[in-house]
Amino acid sequence: MRLPSLDWFADRARCSAKFLALSFVFLATAAAAHAEPMTLQQAIVLALGHSPAMAIAASGSLKAEKSYQEVKDSFIPQLTVGSGAGYSYGFPLIGGAGPSIVNVNSSATVFNPAQRQFVKAARLEWNASRFRSDEQRIEAIQDTVLTYAELDKWTRKLALLQQQEAESLQAESHMDARIHEGIDAPIEAKKAKLATARLRLLRAEADGSSGVLRSHLAWLTGQPEAGIETVTSSIPGLHEADADADARQKAVSSSPAIKAADEHASAEAIRAKGEHRALLPSFDLVGQYALLSKSNNYDEFFTKFQRHNGNIGIALRVPIFNAQQKARAQGADADAARARQEADVIRNRIAEETARLRQAVLQLTAMRDVAGLESEVAQAESEAAMQRAEAGTATFKELQASHQQADFRKDTLVDVEFDLTRARVQLLRATGELEAWVGSQP
Repeated sequence: MRLPSLDWFADRARCSAKFLALSFVFLATAAAAHAEPMTLQQAIVLALGHSPAMAIAASGSLKAEKSYQEVKDSFIPQLTVGSGAGYSYGFPLIGGAGPSIVNVNSSATVFNPAQRQFVKAARLEWNASRFRSDEQRIEAIQDTVLTYAELDKWTRKLALLQQQEAESLQAESHMDARIHEGIDAPIEAKKAKLATARLRLLRAEADGSSGVLRSHLAWLTGQPEAGIETVTSSIPGLHEADADADARQKAVSSSPAIKAADEHASAEAIRAKGEHRALLPSFDLVGQYALLSKSNNYDEFFTKFQRHNGNIGIALRVPIFNAQQKARAQGADADAARARQEADVIRNRIAEETARLRQAVLQLTAMRDVAGLESEVAQAESEAAMQRAEAGTATFKELQASHQQADFRKDTLVDVEFDLTRARVQLLRATGELEAWVGSQP
């Protein structure tokens, strides 16, 4: 019996692989028709509106604003209306205020050096809370971008792995035929099955990773998990200029975290100054009106009784000795020094992290170039092996090895490209350019 030629095996492999690839594309297209693709820009808008971290930051900013208004409004007169009507027997005892039908009390801070410093400190804390909200906004955008980009990577990789697995299964069938015809040893069948098992393992990893990322993106955006499909073209391109030499300076000057830390440190310094000024004299404007009742027998004990009574004046406070306030002021000095040190630590950390990210981008760019060239070389060698197989000068195992090497280099290139994208996105976030980069895609 005449054995089939190597050309016959090569033609069958190409036809089967093409058929399986086209089948996969058809099924993927049919599945996509039932899903609603979500662009990166849409995902970011949804994430910003749905982010719990953004809601928490907004609540913190609102609280800081109201704290500032609370301190500031101490200079606005406060008015209280009440009643102290009651029964009295004998002389109407006047502890803080005698029995009255209606009483009105008013007070307003007029001169208080400490309070004015506390108002400035509260305003700076409000500014710091707004910078923290900006930091949470950028954090939400980065999380969405990286999740979306990684999900897109695994989706594309899954398509490649499914095609490779189909080709590997076809190769197993061809190898069984060759072993049956006595062309190859039985061990080659084990090797072919091992190659398929490895691809199946990689596909399971891709399935699991894409599922986790799709679930996280659904949580970020508040959308149903089953309907999330990425759009590769919606991810803006990245350029080599993204790792410019002044990235560290940009990060230090634009970081919301640094600005928030600086505002907090300034607030602590001013608050400490206010605690020291609490030892200075201060006075408030006070006023009171009371409508007294005849039933309390005021006219029997006061020769000139009148029902309508009022007074207005100032309440002056001159601290002479207050060890407790002095200790509080010294503690506030310590808090201010600590806040300044913490701001310096954050500044140095962000500067060092930015420098590390820039170096990582440069290194990954070089790795991407190497991986790209290796993929091109492997693809060229695979095509050359196919031509040699058609000419009858290459064995079936050589053809399969060249295909596997080309597939491996493609997978490696996809991984390196994503690692580079992640590093560049983190660098753009550090330099304050992430939001502009996301918006650059029409």
